[in-house]
Amino acid sequence: MQSSQRITPQTLVAGRFRVVGAIGRGGVAMVYEAVDLKFSARVALKVARVSSQGTERYRREARVGYLLGKAPGFVRALDWGEFGGDKIYLAMDLIPNARPLNLYTGSPRGRLRALARAAQLVRDLHGQGLVHRDVKPDNLLLDTKGELYLADFGASREVGAPREARDPRAVGLTQPGVILGTPLFMPPEQFRDPSGVDGRADVYALGVMLYVSLTGRFPYAGASPIELMASQGLAERGQGVAPAPRELDEGIPPALSELAQRAISLRREERPESAALARDLALACGLARPRRASRAASPPRAPAGAAPGFPRAGAAPGSPAAGAAPGSPGAGAAPGSPRVGAAPGSPRVGAAPGSPGGPARPRAGGPARPRRAGDPDASTREALSVSLGLDEQGFLAWRSLEDSYRSLGPRALREALGPWPALRVRAEKPIQGETRYEGQLALLCPRRAGPGPIALGRTLESDLTVALPSMSKLHARFARGPAGWTLTDLGSSNGTEVEGAPLAPNEPRELADHTLICFAQHLTCDFLTPAAVLHALALREGRRDESGTLHGSLGKEELVELLQMIEFNAKTGQLQIQGSYGEAWLSFDSGRLRGARLASGQRDEEALTRILADPAGSFTYHPRLPGELSPGFDRSISRLLLDLARAEDERAA
Repeated sequence: MQSSQRITPQTLVAGRFRVVGAIGRGGVAMVYEAVDLKFSARVALKVARVSSQGTERYRREARVGYLLGKAPGFVRALDWGEFGGDKIYLAMDLIPNARPLNLYTGSPRGRLRALARAAQLVRDLHGQGLVHRDVKPDNLLLDTKGELYLADFGASREVGAPREARDPRAVGLTQPGVILGTPLFMPPEQFRDPSGVDGRADVYALGVMLYVSLTGRFPYAGASPIELMASQGLAERGQGVAPAPRELDEGIPPALSELAQRAISLRREERPESAALARDLALACGLARPRRASRAASPPRAPAGAAPGFPRAGAAPGSPAAGAAPGSPGAGAAPGSPRVGAAPGSPRVGAAPGSPGGPARPRAGGPARPRRAGDPDASTREALSVSLGLDEQGFLAWRSLEDSYRSLGPRALREALGPWPALRVRAEKPIQGETRYEGQLALLCPRRAGPGPIALGRTLESDLTVALPSMSKLHARFARGPAGWTLTDLGSSNGTEVEGAPLAPNEPRELADHTLICFAQHLTCDFLTPAAVLHALALREGRRDESGTLHGSLGKEELVELLQMIEFNAKTGQLQIQGSYGEAWLSFDSGRLRGARLASGQRDEEALTRILADPAGSFTYHPRLPGELSPGFDRSISRLLLDLARAEDERAA
């Protein structure tokens, strides 16, 4: 391709990406939808002119994409390179019809839920040893289903990596006089030394977004980056400190006001860590419940499940920007005057408030009492929606359940789950290239209180709704009997399979933990009792060292959970096992088993058979360490677990 040639639909980039059409324009790049001919997949393709700074940003973003793997909630970079002599491209995950997070529109509760999810994504990013350095609304994308994604890792850095000033590849990124990030969302230390910031710079950016969502104005503003820095500098010396959100609007809950104020502290040692911010924001928004009251007293929080429901407060026309020094260009600015970094179409600082709303109305009888598993209505859909965030169909994200496990603890979560088992979605066949339920968990609880079976079907009349066209209106039924839970297909059009075998209509089938069920040839799930759900969460959350390596004792259940975790998250890593046969290693690449060997020399199928026959022992799982891959050895973990279950059935028979 000649450098003068324009990129149009059907243009072939780097011999691999066929352009479909333009999506939009960034600061210095155009973004296109394209088809990756190598994998027959649709991607977003960012194209810009070659420059030392642009090349480094793309290289850095591709590196972060590799480190993140297939972790949900992140727009990953998939590939990058140069083409046409003067252009550079970056291929990324495509989020169809994505739109940036808007801090001014929608309900207050909806905005806060989105920010709570953003805080969880930033926490997860920090858990991977990465700092974003440009967290802002434009880099938080919502898809058509309301799922939030964190994007644009071109400014990110690895914690513990060489400072960019000493890294010859980072020319132009963090040189003196170059601003790395978006000024309105940057803390003072990022202006001074962007190569030395840590995760608390991202916490500051989240705090600014929370502040704007609560008040409709920025805590510190200015007509230019220099004036913004001056405004922060004065506040660091005690002049023009941003007022607490509750000082601007008494309808703002105290817990949210105090959390925003801590997050935007100009002293980074006073800001919370991202994990604490994610936890406290989820609690304040009613997305999680506090631990039992045996711990030290904490600041008052909104009752679990109560909608914050406060108005968006705006500055009066002509009033000075929060924190601006008297007489500075940011003070007393005329209504509608622009501010540096304002998103296109967003209200100006000084604009009158325009969103409806009022203070939250307390729940009748005071805050909701803690629900226990023995209560007759403890685990109805309404109760689980309040305590765990279950949606209208009966699903919640597995990551949300992990957050509840961290914030509530295993005992309180066990009480919240009640007696109801779960279906964990393992695989979903895409419909028109899209999936709805990947990464989700469904709780088999009644829509209304009372005994009786749990109906599964396509419409909201069922207790559990799977809104796929291949599902029947009334597809299957779960029931609890003396021997445990059973599943019955109700004569559905596309059938139900249990452990790979078709289920005859109207014939109940007993279920055990990790029974594999496929509905309508589209949705494959694991059946899990509440104990198995907690076991899976404990395995994922516990016994990790600082590098993320997972340790523990090994048995059949632990091995199954480990293999499911690796496949479910498409992990690349190595599982080291110490068993009766000595030391063994299993190697995984993108969620598939690619190698097995014993210290005695046995390899692949022979070694795998020996390990599965006696899984007892101890294990160490090394994430991101691919281990020794065997050419030609490539096993699906789902098929492996199915073979293992069948072998056990044959032995039992």
